[in-house]
Amino acid sequence: MEVIITVVGFLGAGKTTLLKHLMIGYIEKGWKPFIILNDYENANLDAQQFIEQIESKQVRALSGSCICCSGINELRDFVNRIPKRTNG
Repeated sequence: MEVIITVVGFLGAGKTTLLKHLMIGYIEKGWKPFIILNDYENANLDAQQFIEQIESKQVRALSGSCICCSGINELRDFVNRIPKRTNG
């Protein structure tokens, strides 16, 4: 079973900072996090910061649409395509 952590908040609330902290902790434990971002205005600024830390295939940026409305389909598709993990 995979764990999904959702971080939400207003612009500037510290979501990316928290996610970076969590990601570093997971990497130190030998985990390979898969990160899906709803990056501001499709700028991919946050996604680029994470790609510097983990493989680019483990980071996906949504198109920037509202998750509650049109973006839910894109989010569901990305979550459904997270690769199966193998033990060991």
